[in-house]
Amino acid sequence: MSSLALFLSSSWSMPLLAQGLQRLQADAENYFSRQQMAKAIPLYDKLISISPNNASYYCKRGEAYLGLEQIEKAKLDVDKAIKLAPGYRTAYMARARIASELGDFRGALGYSDKAVRGIKVGDKDFSKIAWVWYQDRATWYSELGDQNKAIEQYSEALKFNPDGFWLYYFRASNYFKQGKYALAIKDLDICCSMKSEKSLTRALELRLKCHEKTGNKDLAKKDKALMDELLRKQGNELF
Repeated sequence: MSSLALFLSSSWSMPLLAQGLQRLQADAENYFSRQQMAKAIPLYDKLISISPNNASYYCKRGEAYLGLEQIEKAKLDVDKAIKLAPGYRTAYMARARIASELGDFRGALGYSDKAVRGIKVGDKDFSKIAWVWYQDRATWYSELGDQNKAIEQYSEALKFNPDGFWLYYFRASNYFKQGKYALAIKDLDICCSMKSEKSLTRALELRLKCHEKTGNKDLAKKDKALMDELLRKQGNELF
């Protein structure tokens, strides 16, 4: 047996090995969270060489490759993660995003369905990320021209993130496209109540269009005045 193998097999070396692994994993996750994918990938290479059956390492490296637009490498890694852990929600969502990058929106919806299925509000592991996944699904349905399904997904997302400005806004946009102006206005009223939101002008502009469509000229005029005032304030803040 080699000296390295003897060292690794000794009981006192295991805590040192575990500490080194934790440090390596922390460094990889730090680079990943800062979107420094080119630096994260070599660390995930090392982690996989140490723990070749760890699905999360393959998934993270796959997502890092996706961030660098290396789609085929991303696909191989995420597929490996799913093979190692068939119930791994995050891997299915990563695979869905790969499919969407390839223009396969139906495939993206199929993979993402396995990611979101069964997640409940308050789920300790996935409740905080579920709204993002549903938002992605809404986008893919929109790409396929299915506004009803897109609206359903935004509604699901709002269960997990009831303060999501853009969730209300994009659901309203879909209602507007369907000519359901009252429902659009209801969502846009919520957007406009979020006073700190810097993109409030987008909501005011769409609500103005809704009022114009329904013949409410006074309300449209009021929204135009609010929008102009907000744009003036934002312009003054630049100087």
